[in-house]
Amino acid sequence: MLVHKGNTVWGVRREGGGGGKYSLFRKAIDGTSGIEAWKRNLLVRPRAMLKSSDILFLGVMPIDILADDPHAAYDGRLGGSIWVCSEKDGSKVAEYTLSAPVNWDGMVAAGRRLYLSTADGRLICMASVDR
Repeated sequence: MLVHKGNTVWGVRREGGGGGKYSLFRKAIDGTSGIEAWKRNLLVRPRAMLKSSDILFLGVMPIDILADDPHAAYDGRLGGSIWVCSEKDGSKVAEYTLSAPVNWDGMVAAGRRLYLSTADGRLICMASVDR
């Protein structure tokens, strides 16, 4: 997943070698190549990404594999979260727990609100509180 503004790209990617490892990164694009400004390892599975102002929103779910129910996380039965991250360095500045993970690419921002489509069929509106 990628988001961009001007000649800067933020994204999440699965790291090589398997094991469900992902990273969040920022690159400055110059012509046909990109210079990685920073990279943060994620201990979650990203499902949606959105940039608004100077904030990155990530819809994530656990990557845990339970011995008695190995598909629980992937099926959404372990819930999910919204991570709020800084565009400047990828640091997590807030986290909001959800009873179900966000659907793949299931976020949109409009009118100072974040709308989420979740795996349990709900549409959630998260409004700004700093009015």
